[in-house]
Amino acid sequence: MIASKVCVVGLYDCMVSVKDIERVSELACVELSEDEVARMASDVDGILGMIDQMSDADAAKADFFEGKEMGMRSDVLAEDSDSASCSAVKSCELTEGGTFVVPKFI
Repeated sequence: MIASKVCVVGLYDCMVSVKDIERVSELACVELSEDEVARMASDVDGILGMIDQMSDADAAKADFFEGKEMGMRSDVLAEDSDSASCSAVKSCELTEGGTFVVPKFI
């Protein structure tokens, strides 16, 4: 972000200016109307304000997985001869060990 003031995490007090948005749009080669630039400046400033508020939250107190069982899935390759990947490998002329053979390049 290009800002006229220095933004410090936890001490958000700067505004994203129209000039900042115009510069970013110029760098991105994106044409924006004056209305779009003003709206974008307001939107980006609001997003940064929300991020600042989230940084104040104490995530250590939150138990995101409370009441949820986090079992591990079995990591097993399914031998499904009807799957699209199996039929693609079977129809390919150059295969080796169930995978596609492609030309080597550097």
